[in-house]
Amino acid sequence: MKRGFKKLRVLLLHLEFPSWSQGRHWPYSTQLSFEEGLRANGIHFASVTTPWLPRVPDMFRGTKFDQVWVEIVHNPLDDAFLDWIASAAPVRVALLLESLEHTPEECQIWPLFATRKKLVESRLRYMTHTMAFDDHDVETINGDGFAPAMWWPPGVPKRFISNRTSTAFKQPAVFSGGLYGGREGWLKRPELKGLMVMQPSAEAGTPYPRIFDTLRQGWRLHLAHGHASSEGR
Repeated sequence: MKRGFKKLRVLLLHLEFPSWSQGRHWPYSTQLSFEEGLRANGIHFASVTTPWLPRVPDMFRGTKFDQVWVEIVHNPLDDAFLDWIASAAPVRVALLLESLEHTPEECQIWPLFATRKKLVESRLRYMTHTMAFDDHDVETINGDGFAPAMWWPPGVPKRFISNRTSTAFKQPAVFSGGLYGGREGWLKRPELKGLMVMQPSAEAGTPYPRIFDTLRQGWRLHLAHGHASSEGR
């Protein structure tokens, strides 16, 4: 490390869903990828997940960070907490895990979609930078003068990327998303038979979902009764 180089201090406020069925898609792309990347670049960081957010101001009382990275779509963030984030670091990076644009059909299935964009925009007032999954959101956010945005492609570990290709690859396309709205019909279209298949989750038939939910339930009760402390953070 060069003399005089100041090691960055970053606070990562991760999203953690309360159940495996909700959160199983997110762990690497929105959590471990950041930790691996920061660690590889020699950056000092602290990670906190959703259940602990109400305790963050007390856990880090008097601590200043260079940057705070926070998921602002799903995490419970009131104005008081966002004010604390603004006071904790000069650089605040908003992480948008999902698109802010939704069709009327999607809003009918999930009514929260109809108000999500306005909610996110109110939170962007506290941020200095934005990283968005949807490149269309990048254009909208930059055009509306919110915290400058850049496109954020999902993280993929370099160790899983291969330079070898084969022209003989004949396996069907794989669909791994949620089957809501018109998506289920895609798999039933006769012209796609044999060309696209639904990939079952790797954890299906294993005890991991039940273990995850049991641990999460235990932590919720633990925190609700005020037994947790900030020691060893």
